[in-house]
Amino acid sequence: MAERPGQQAMILLMLGRNEIDVMKKVIFLNLVFFICNFCLSQKCLNLFCQEISQIDIVKVNAKYEKEAMYFYDSNWKEFRKQALKQGLITGYKLQRTPIDSTNHFTIILITEYQDSVQHAKSEANFREIIKGISPNGPKFLNNIQRKEFVEFNTSYNTKTIAVDENRR
Repeated sequence: MAERPGQQAMILLMLGRNEIDVMKKVIFLNLVFFICNFCLSQKCLNLFCQEISQIDIVKVNAKYEKEAMYFYDSNWKEFRKQALKQGLITGYKLQRTPIDSTNHFTIILITEYQDSVQHAKSEANFREIIKGISPNGPKFLNNIQRKEFVEFNTSYNTKTIAVDENRR
């Protein structure tokens, strides 16, 4: 069966439209890929996926300074080191103030999370870490329990608003 002259032009036109559609899809997919890569870059993460920090402030009686520092160094810090190794947190800080005129000092415990999703899983994640590192409970110096040296404890969850670009 012979093709009519108009039929050939129609077939070429249809092939051209299909090629154009394929090109549009390729361009669209490349654009989506570029946007996703950009959004996963550090600068874009700062805009869309806000880092969460949990800040615990603990007021300690200075007569238990050694016991308190031992407790946080041997327990809190060790659990965070393991969480960091496993990628469950992005960082941590253990800070303290000098002893004040009331014979107290403050310990500031900061645990940093990539985002609210990572933070939401933190309790379950730390429960597993604690079981692995300290299955018999926390370590104490001189058998002085936490309730004996902690006089005040409060927590805050914060979102990072701005960060020194050189920090990342």
